[in-house]
Amino acid sequence: MKHQFKGFITGVLVTLILIGSIGTAMATVGTKAANLEYSNIKVTLDGTPVKLVDVNGNPVEPFIISGTTYLPVRAVAGAFGLNVDWDGATQTVLLTHPGSDKPDPTPVVPSGTPTVGQQNALAKAKSYLSHSAFSYSGLIDQLKYEGFSEDEATYGAANCGADWNAQAAKKAQSYMSHSSFSRQRLIDQLLYEGFTQAQAEYGASAVGY
Repeated sequence: MKHQFKGFITGVLVTLILIGSIGTAMATVGTKAANLEYSNIKVTLDGTPVKLVDVNGNPVEPFIISGTTYLPVRAVAGAFGLNVDWDGATQTVLLTHPGSDKPDPTPVVPSGTPTVGQQNALAKAKSYLSHSAFSYSGLIDQLKYEGFSEDEATYGAANCGADWNAQAAKKAQSYMSHSSFSRQRLIDQLLYEGFTQAQAEYGASAVGY
């Protein structure tokens, strides 16, 4: 019964956090001015204080807007043992249970001959990967920065043949070659780069953690 109740609370919290972050049940894009009220809000789980931090481990304080309390989804989800990822390509917070990590993207197969834009995005993706490491979503973001459309960038990243675990390991090695990280901070940094939880952990293990 306790397990069921905890699962119910998890669902309620996640729903409130996500809907509250969006503002309405409908998708919203843009900016909105708001007054943030801070009142030293604390969070506990079964009586134990929950440490609320951002991806870099810095404290994050909950705040209130128009009577609604907003909490950092990563900290709260982590308290319930959920993995948190960010898909920059679709602007989506990805919550998963340990062991159910989202699979690598499947190649985008065009219905006909790839467009010139798709072919060039694919060539550019392979060029980037030849001298640097990227996550799937990070590569899409880089291609979009180069001016490719969402469809072209996604096609390039999904069809470049990258092993995303190997990319995470390569990125982890790059970080460790010029700085020092604890295992958790290294994983957090890889998550920030867009790698999934499983890929980030693989990268950390690949450099000896």
